[in-house]
Amino acid sequence: MISKTKEKTGVCANEYFTEKLGSKYLVTTRHGGFAVLSREEYDMLFRGTFTDNSALFKKINSAGIIISKENLKNIIFSFEKQLAYFLAPKAYLINLSNECNLVCKYCHANATPDNAETMTEEIMDKTIEFMASSPAKGFYIEFQGGEPLAKFNDIKKFIVKVNAAAKENNKEIISTVIVSNMTLMTEEIAKFIIENKIGICSSLDGPKELHDSQRQDVSGGGSYDSVIKWLKYLQEHKKTINIMPTITAHSIRFGAKKIVDEYVKLGARRVMFRPVYCIGRGKANKEELAVPAEEFVRFWKESIEYMAELTKKGTLVYDPQIQSMLRNMLGFPRSYMCMRMPCGAGISQVAISPDGTIFPCDLAKSMPDLALGNVNESHLDVFSRAIPMYARTAEVNPLCDTCAFNAYCGTCYSRTYAAFKDIIPRTPVNFECKVNKAMFKYLFEKLQDARYKKVFGQWVRLER
Repeated sequence: MISKTKEKTGVCANEYFTEKLGSKYLVTTRHGGFAVLSREEYDMLFRGTFTDNSALFKKINSAGIIISKENLKNIIFSFEKQLAYFLAPKAYLINLSNECNLVCKYCHANATPDNAETMTEEIMDKTIEFMASSPAKGFYIEFQGGEPLAKFNDIKKFIVKVNAAAKENNKEIISTVIVSNMTLMTEEIAKFIIENKIGICSSLDGPKELHDSQRQDVSGGGSYDSVIKWLKYLQEHKKTINIMPTITAHSIRFGAKKIVDEYVKLGARRVMFRPVYCIGRGKANKEELAVPAEEFVRFWKESIEYMAELTKKGTLVYDPQIQSMLRNMLGFPRSYMCMRMPCGAGISQVAISPDGTIFPCDLAKSMPDLALGNVNESHLDVFSRAIPMYARTAEVNPLCDTCAFNAYCGTCYSRTYAAFKDIIPRTPVNFECKVNKAMFKYLFEKLQDARYKKVFGQWVRLER
């Protein structure tokens, strides 16, 4: 709400929003400031009956809940930090092929072994030309698919070509990453990855029984053993591999603790609990895999409390999405695309398919309606089509505009479109809204507990 202006020179009320936290009130602003107030303090704020030298004045002035000469620059800077990613280097998600030797139950790309569509050399050259002509001074490259290692020779060719183009156009390649299921990994490929300082990411849904029930080849064989073999190989060669589970109804029945324990056993300290996306094969298997919002939140709370307990005992393990949410709450720049509004799809990230079609993000590539253009077009033509996405701020989303968590939250264009055939969510029935609201409320509540506040502080300070 927008409260009354206080009749004092140089001080007025900012727009603020409220959420009950037990017997207290969380008061937030659109620039991300917040304070937790008692009922008495909240009444004084609402009525404007506080004095300029009171403890309440100092609290709400520090948070920017009121605007004064002392905090105006900080409020403006907070807005600038929220939108700094508009100026960030582009991330290009390159799909050289849609071929994959696995048929995972929830694959949003619908990749299969018989999908032979592969990027031609002509389209590869056009893709690199498109990347190098970006106004950004640098960019990130991530090879996806399908299974990228099915086209390892094409990856090597692409890297040689893009390095030459970057040098010619005075661009910096900030990092290169391969997202692989690890089943086609060899020592030759592993050595190439290590020698060329290429990042590697994979999926591990949890213990062998859970993982192999969801990530199989066409004959029903699981992929757990391959992931573990190459995870250990890379660890022995001082190479970090980032792994992530996808949380389905099967994961919920397994329980969060068993999944966290599997990661800890393998020496991993990041466990990002990402719910299954009902896109591609995930949509076809929705009845088997989908998780109701309330069940996912219960599972997620169990995971956070268990990871906090382990961290307190000296075993550091955390969820990087929670790290990003906490950073949003505590005033850090918005680093995680899926927890921003607008998210950055089509702004700081695009995905390029084997035929050169450009999509706003990885999830969008199985939905032709979301295509932005083609690598044969100019940046201006392609990114002007993303303007409706740029406009997707909290102020124009139904119910987001008055939510106490609007400055910290994010919505996904692709998941919204998959659910509603529209980029505007039906907020009251939206899975993301139900989950995110419950998560933020929980995190704000736990920040009032000194034990959790200490743990959260450890997680926030870690490098992503």
